[in-house]
Amino acid sequence: MRKFLYSCIVFCLVCAFDCGGGGVTPPSPTPTVVPPTQTPPVDPPPTVVPPTQTPPVDPPPTVVPPTQTPPVDPPPTVVPPDDCDCPDPQTISCWINWDECVACWDECGQPIATPTPVPPTVTPGPPTPTPPAPTVTPPPEPTVTPVPGDGSITKTATLLNTSSNCVSSPVRDRAFGGETFSWNGQDYLIFSRGNELTIYKFNTDQPTLVATSRFRFGTAGDSDYDVMGFDTCDDCRYMVMDHKVAGIVVIDLGTGADPAFSSFSRNGGLSTGSIVYKYNSNVYLVAGRLEQSCAYVSALYKINDVNDLGYVQCLPSLIGGGQSISHGGETYVYLGEDRTGDVHVYKVSPSGLTETSVPYGMKGRQSELALDEETLIGVSADFRHHKVLFWDLSNPAVPAQKMGWTISGLPVGMVNMSENIVWFASLGARNSSHTYAIGDSGPQEFGSAYWRALPGPENCSGDMGAAINGSLIYLSRYSLGEVFRMNN
Repeated sequence: MRKFLYSCIVFCLVCAFDCGGGGVTPPSPTPTVVPPTQTPPVDPPPTVVPPTQTPPVDPPPTVVPPTQTPPVDPPPTVVPPDDCDCPDPQTISCWINWDECVACWDECGQPIATPTPVPPTVTPGPPTPTPPAPTVTPPPEPTVTPVPGDGSITKTATLLNTSSNCVSSPVRDRAFGGETFSWNGQDYLIFSRGNELTIYKFNTDQPTLVATSRFRFGTAGDSDYDVMGFDTCDDCRYMVMDHKVAGIVVIDLGTGADPAFSSFSRNGGLSTGSIVYKYNSNVYLVAGRLEQSCAYVSALYKINDVNDLGYVQCLPSLIGGGQSISHGGETYVYLGEDRTGDVHVYKVSPSGLTETSVPYGMKGRQSELALDEETLIGVSADFRHHKVLFWDLSNPAVPAQKMGWTISGLPVGMVNMSENIVWFASLGARNSSHTYAIGDSGPQEFGSAYWRALPGPENCSGDMGAAINGSLIYLSRYSLGEVFRMNN
């Protein structure tokens, strides 16, 4: 927090009074004695002005009664311009970089409070103190036992627990985000502890700890947790982490049987949404604010080594996140613009990226998009309109929305997917998780009662991310990092 010290200067005005000659008044002379027969003169009494002859006094100013206060023009209504594209308040980039988001909202005249999304086809009426029904969080169920026929969910492991103290501090780990990736035929989980990263082998009910970073980059100012995002890819030697102090950090996971945090490079710049993907055995990086010639947009690099980033090309905009998918011998990268979240689809080639489509309604910043190569289905979160959209990826170059599969009316800021399971939640909200099974007829929810009643401290167990591997799901809940088995 910036603190400003203001100095107050007090001026003293000294008034000098002129005594007009100073001097001591000489004593009066001895009065003359008048003989008793002669009455001494008496000064006549002062003339009294009759009340009717009182000098005129200016009448007091007329006071306008409160009911007659001159009308004041109301302040002009600030209407955000149509092209204002500030980030949504519940995106991760806003959550961890709040000052930049507030500055954007101020510039655009948008309210800082989280907006209540209104479907574009509905004309908004006068404000009402009662929020729309879809935004009301249902009360917790009285038990964590799932409703019969609603699926069965069982907690199997706790990987992080700092719930005994809800006071944030850099020395107190918290759970953020979550990704799964493969390495030498095994499945792994990586998540942030606020300022460091942790990797677990993630193929059983009890994940095995594999590696924990010891970067010790410190924190910026009064910030407590400075890892702003990270990204891995299957069998990729290199990964990326966005950090408030260290900037864009490229990390070498080695070539061993298990991934490990070995060498790394700090590349300056303050960015969110950096991603990596693999193509022809090479790992590529998409990141912003690194290349001088691409100062205000993101750029594509080929990672030859942590200290050797080979510049490939500038991109049209600053990127806030993305995903990659391979199908039919081709690789595609879906990149979400940092401010609007709108996805641009690119085909990957040895010479770089070529745009193929901009699917209407698809968002792709950090945690807003998930693509599944097995089912060729994608899912995206539309925070502004409280929607989860599903996508047909049979032609990855031009994804098509699966009509009739949309989930509406629930707050959503994060999504994840693995094969036939979809998870979504509202960033930072407690007990906001929803899980759906994907079948031929569309998504079917299960486990709702379990998630609504999941125990945890009221002030520090908000949902911060998830990762899914088959029937196992890992949840980051700020002071808790937990694993659950879904037997739907």
